[in-house]
Amino acid sequence: MSLNYNYYDPPEEWDGRYIHFGDDFDRNKFETIRNQVGMPKPYGGFWASRYSRDGLQWRDFIKEKRGIELKMGNSFKFPLKKGANIVEITCSKDLEALPKAPTDKCTQLKWVCLDFEKMLADGVDAIEVRGIANDKKLYFDLYSWDCDSILIMNPDIIDYSELDRMYDLISLIPVADP
Repeated sequence: MSLNYNYYDPPEEWDGRYIHFGDDFDRNKFETIRNQVGMPKPYGGFWASRYSRDGLQWRDFIKEKRGIELKMGNSFKFPLKKGANIVEITCSKDLEALPKAPTDKCTQLKWVCLDFEKMLADGVDAIEVRGIANDKKLYFDLYSWDCDSILIMNPDIIDYSELDRMYDLISLIPVADP
């Protein structure tokens, strides 16, 4: 984990885009992050998965666990702006350094409740969880995250110039050999 992880040039196996299933992105519908008492997920934000084949992605999770095949036409892909401040969590130990949300003293939580509001105020733009399917402790610490995903807390890190289905359509056009 890196608390000052800067969005980087992605490795070859990943083109740097994330994928969201559901409605097209509407900046006006973005809800500000708020802690949810006693829960490891916040209210608000924007969820997506890496558009790659490594790790358990949202589409795979839905198909495997719920038997539903998500249609690619009901999705869009987008990259993040360079310099986005992303906290990357790959194991339970990574959670130790992150701020925790206040909880009711009577509640004995078995999972970790991060203070998303504090992280956003401290300049964290997004939280990316990777390897959750392979780490049972991480899966239970972040109960309900379900699969590798990114929670975008600051919508200004989305590269809107690339938020366009045309990228995918253009990539399907055959190129004539010279």
